[in-house]
Amino acid sequence: MPYLANFQESARPFIPFHLPEQAQWRLESGMVRTDVMNWLDLSVAVLESPEVMRFWQEIGTSIVRTLEFEIRSLEQLYTLRRHAEVLRFLERRPFLIPLLLEAYSNIANYFGPYPQVFLEVVTDPEAPDDQELVAFIRTNLPPDEVLDRLERFDEDWWLEASHKAQGNLCIHVEFP
Repeated sequence: MPYLANFQESARPFIPFHLPEQAQWRLESGMVRTDVMNWLDLSVAVLESPEVMRFWQEIGTSIVRTLEFEIRSLEQLYTLRRHAEVLRFLERRPFLIPLLLEAYSNIANYFGPYPQVFLEVVTDPEAPDDQELVAFIRTNLPPDEVLDRLERFDEDWWLEASHKAQGNLCIHVEFP
């Protein structure tokens, strides 16, 4: 398994645990066991499925998911403006992290396969204690097309998913 060993070494900064040769996944529908041969594909699948990532465990050990791993996953997808402020916001509201991981793949469905998305904590100037995290989708598309895509994104996914944010996350577009 030289591929697995090479992947473990290259991914060491991002994966805070030993990668097993066999893993099991605890899903609401029950346990799924699998032999893991390609950890790169698995890591992509984990990023695309917050439910799976939340309950990943190595056979015979406890859950190894950590906030640090989730934050590093977010940093691979999003650019964090005022990095420390965004991290503090997310540490106080960890329920947003799986939603942000899910949001990125949905944003990609409407704004291109590798959209540039920025996370920023925005404070209401009239109420300094009133903050929210805003995901800004940067695009060069014509404004009319952007508004159409944003409307479809809202109708198809965000309006239903937004309740998970508990009023702490907005998604907007911005032009360079």
